[in-house]
Amino acid sequence: HIETSGLRRITHENSPDLVQETSDSYNASFIYDNIFGADNPVQFEFIAEGFYTDLDNPFVNEMSDPDEDGNVVFTRQNAESGAYVYGVNLETTIAFSRNLIFQLGFTQQKSKYVDAQAWGEDESNVEKSFLRTPESYGFFTAKFSPINNLNLALTGTYTGSMLVPH
Repeated sequence: HIETSGLRRITHENSPDLVQETSDSYNASFIYDNIFGADNPVQFEFIAEGFYTDLDNPFVNEMSDPDEDGNVVFTRQNAESGAYVYGVNLETTIAFSRNLIFQLGFTQQKSKYVDAQAWGEDESNVEKSFLRTPESYGFFTAKFSPINNLNLALTGTYTGSMLVPH
């Protein structure tokens, strides 16, 4: 955990009043696929998805004051108001042959509490955005199979900036 970078003990507990977090989710997708070219066919697929999730009783952590050794307790409890997550996801795959395939995906999203939540040791730190949750992220993969029984892959991920305590 990132919290342990201060070399102090972190304990996590559930509040005795904690209730189950629930959600209602909605999404819509569009998928297009086609094969182009007769002599050297190229398979193409594109996916666009939109999503929205409404969270009831979302979890938040309340941090205790440090004890004499600097140790703290994070108590998981329910936020007094709800939260929501919404965004769009785009993905594409291009297969030039069985031996050469490219995949690419990107997601842009917002994750927010209805009311700002306190975080960290300073109670004046309040934020509606979820902590440790990037608003954008993505991936790419390139697969190449030059001969039988040999597969080469190049992959990467992108993680956008996010709010992180400490």
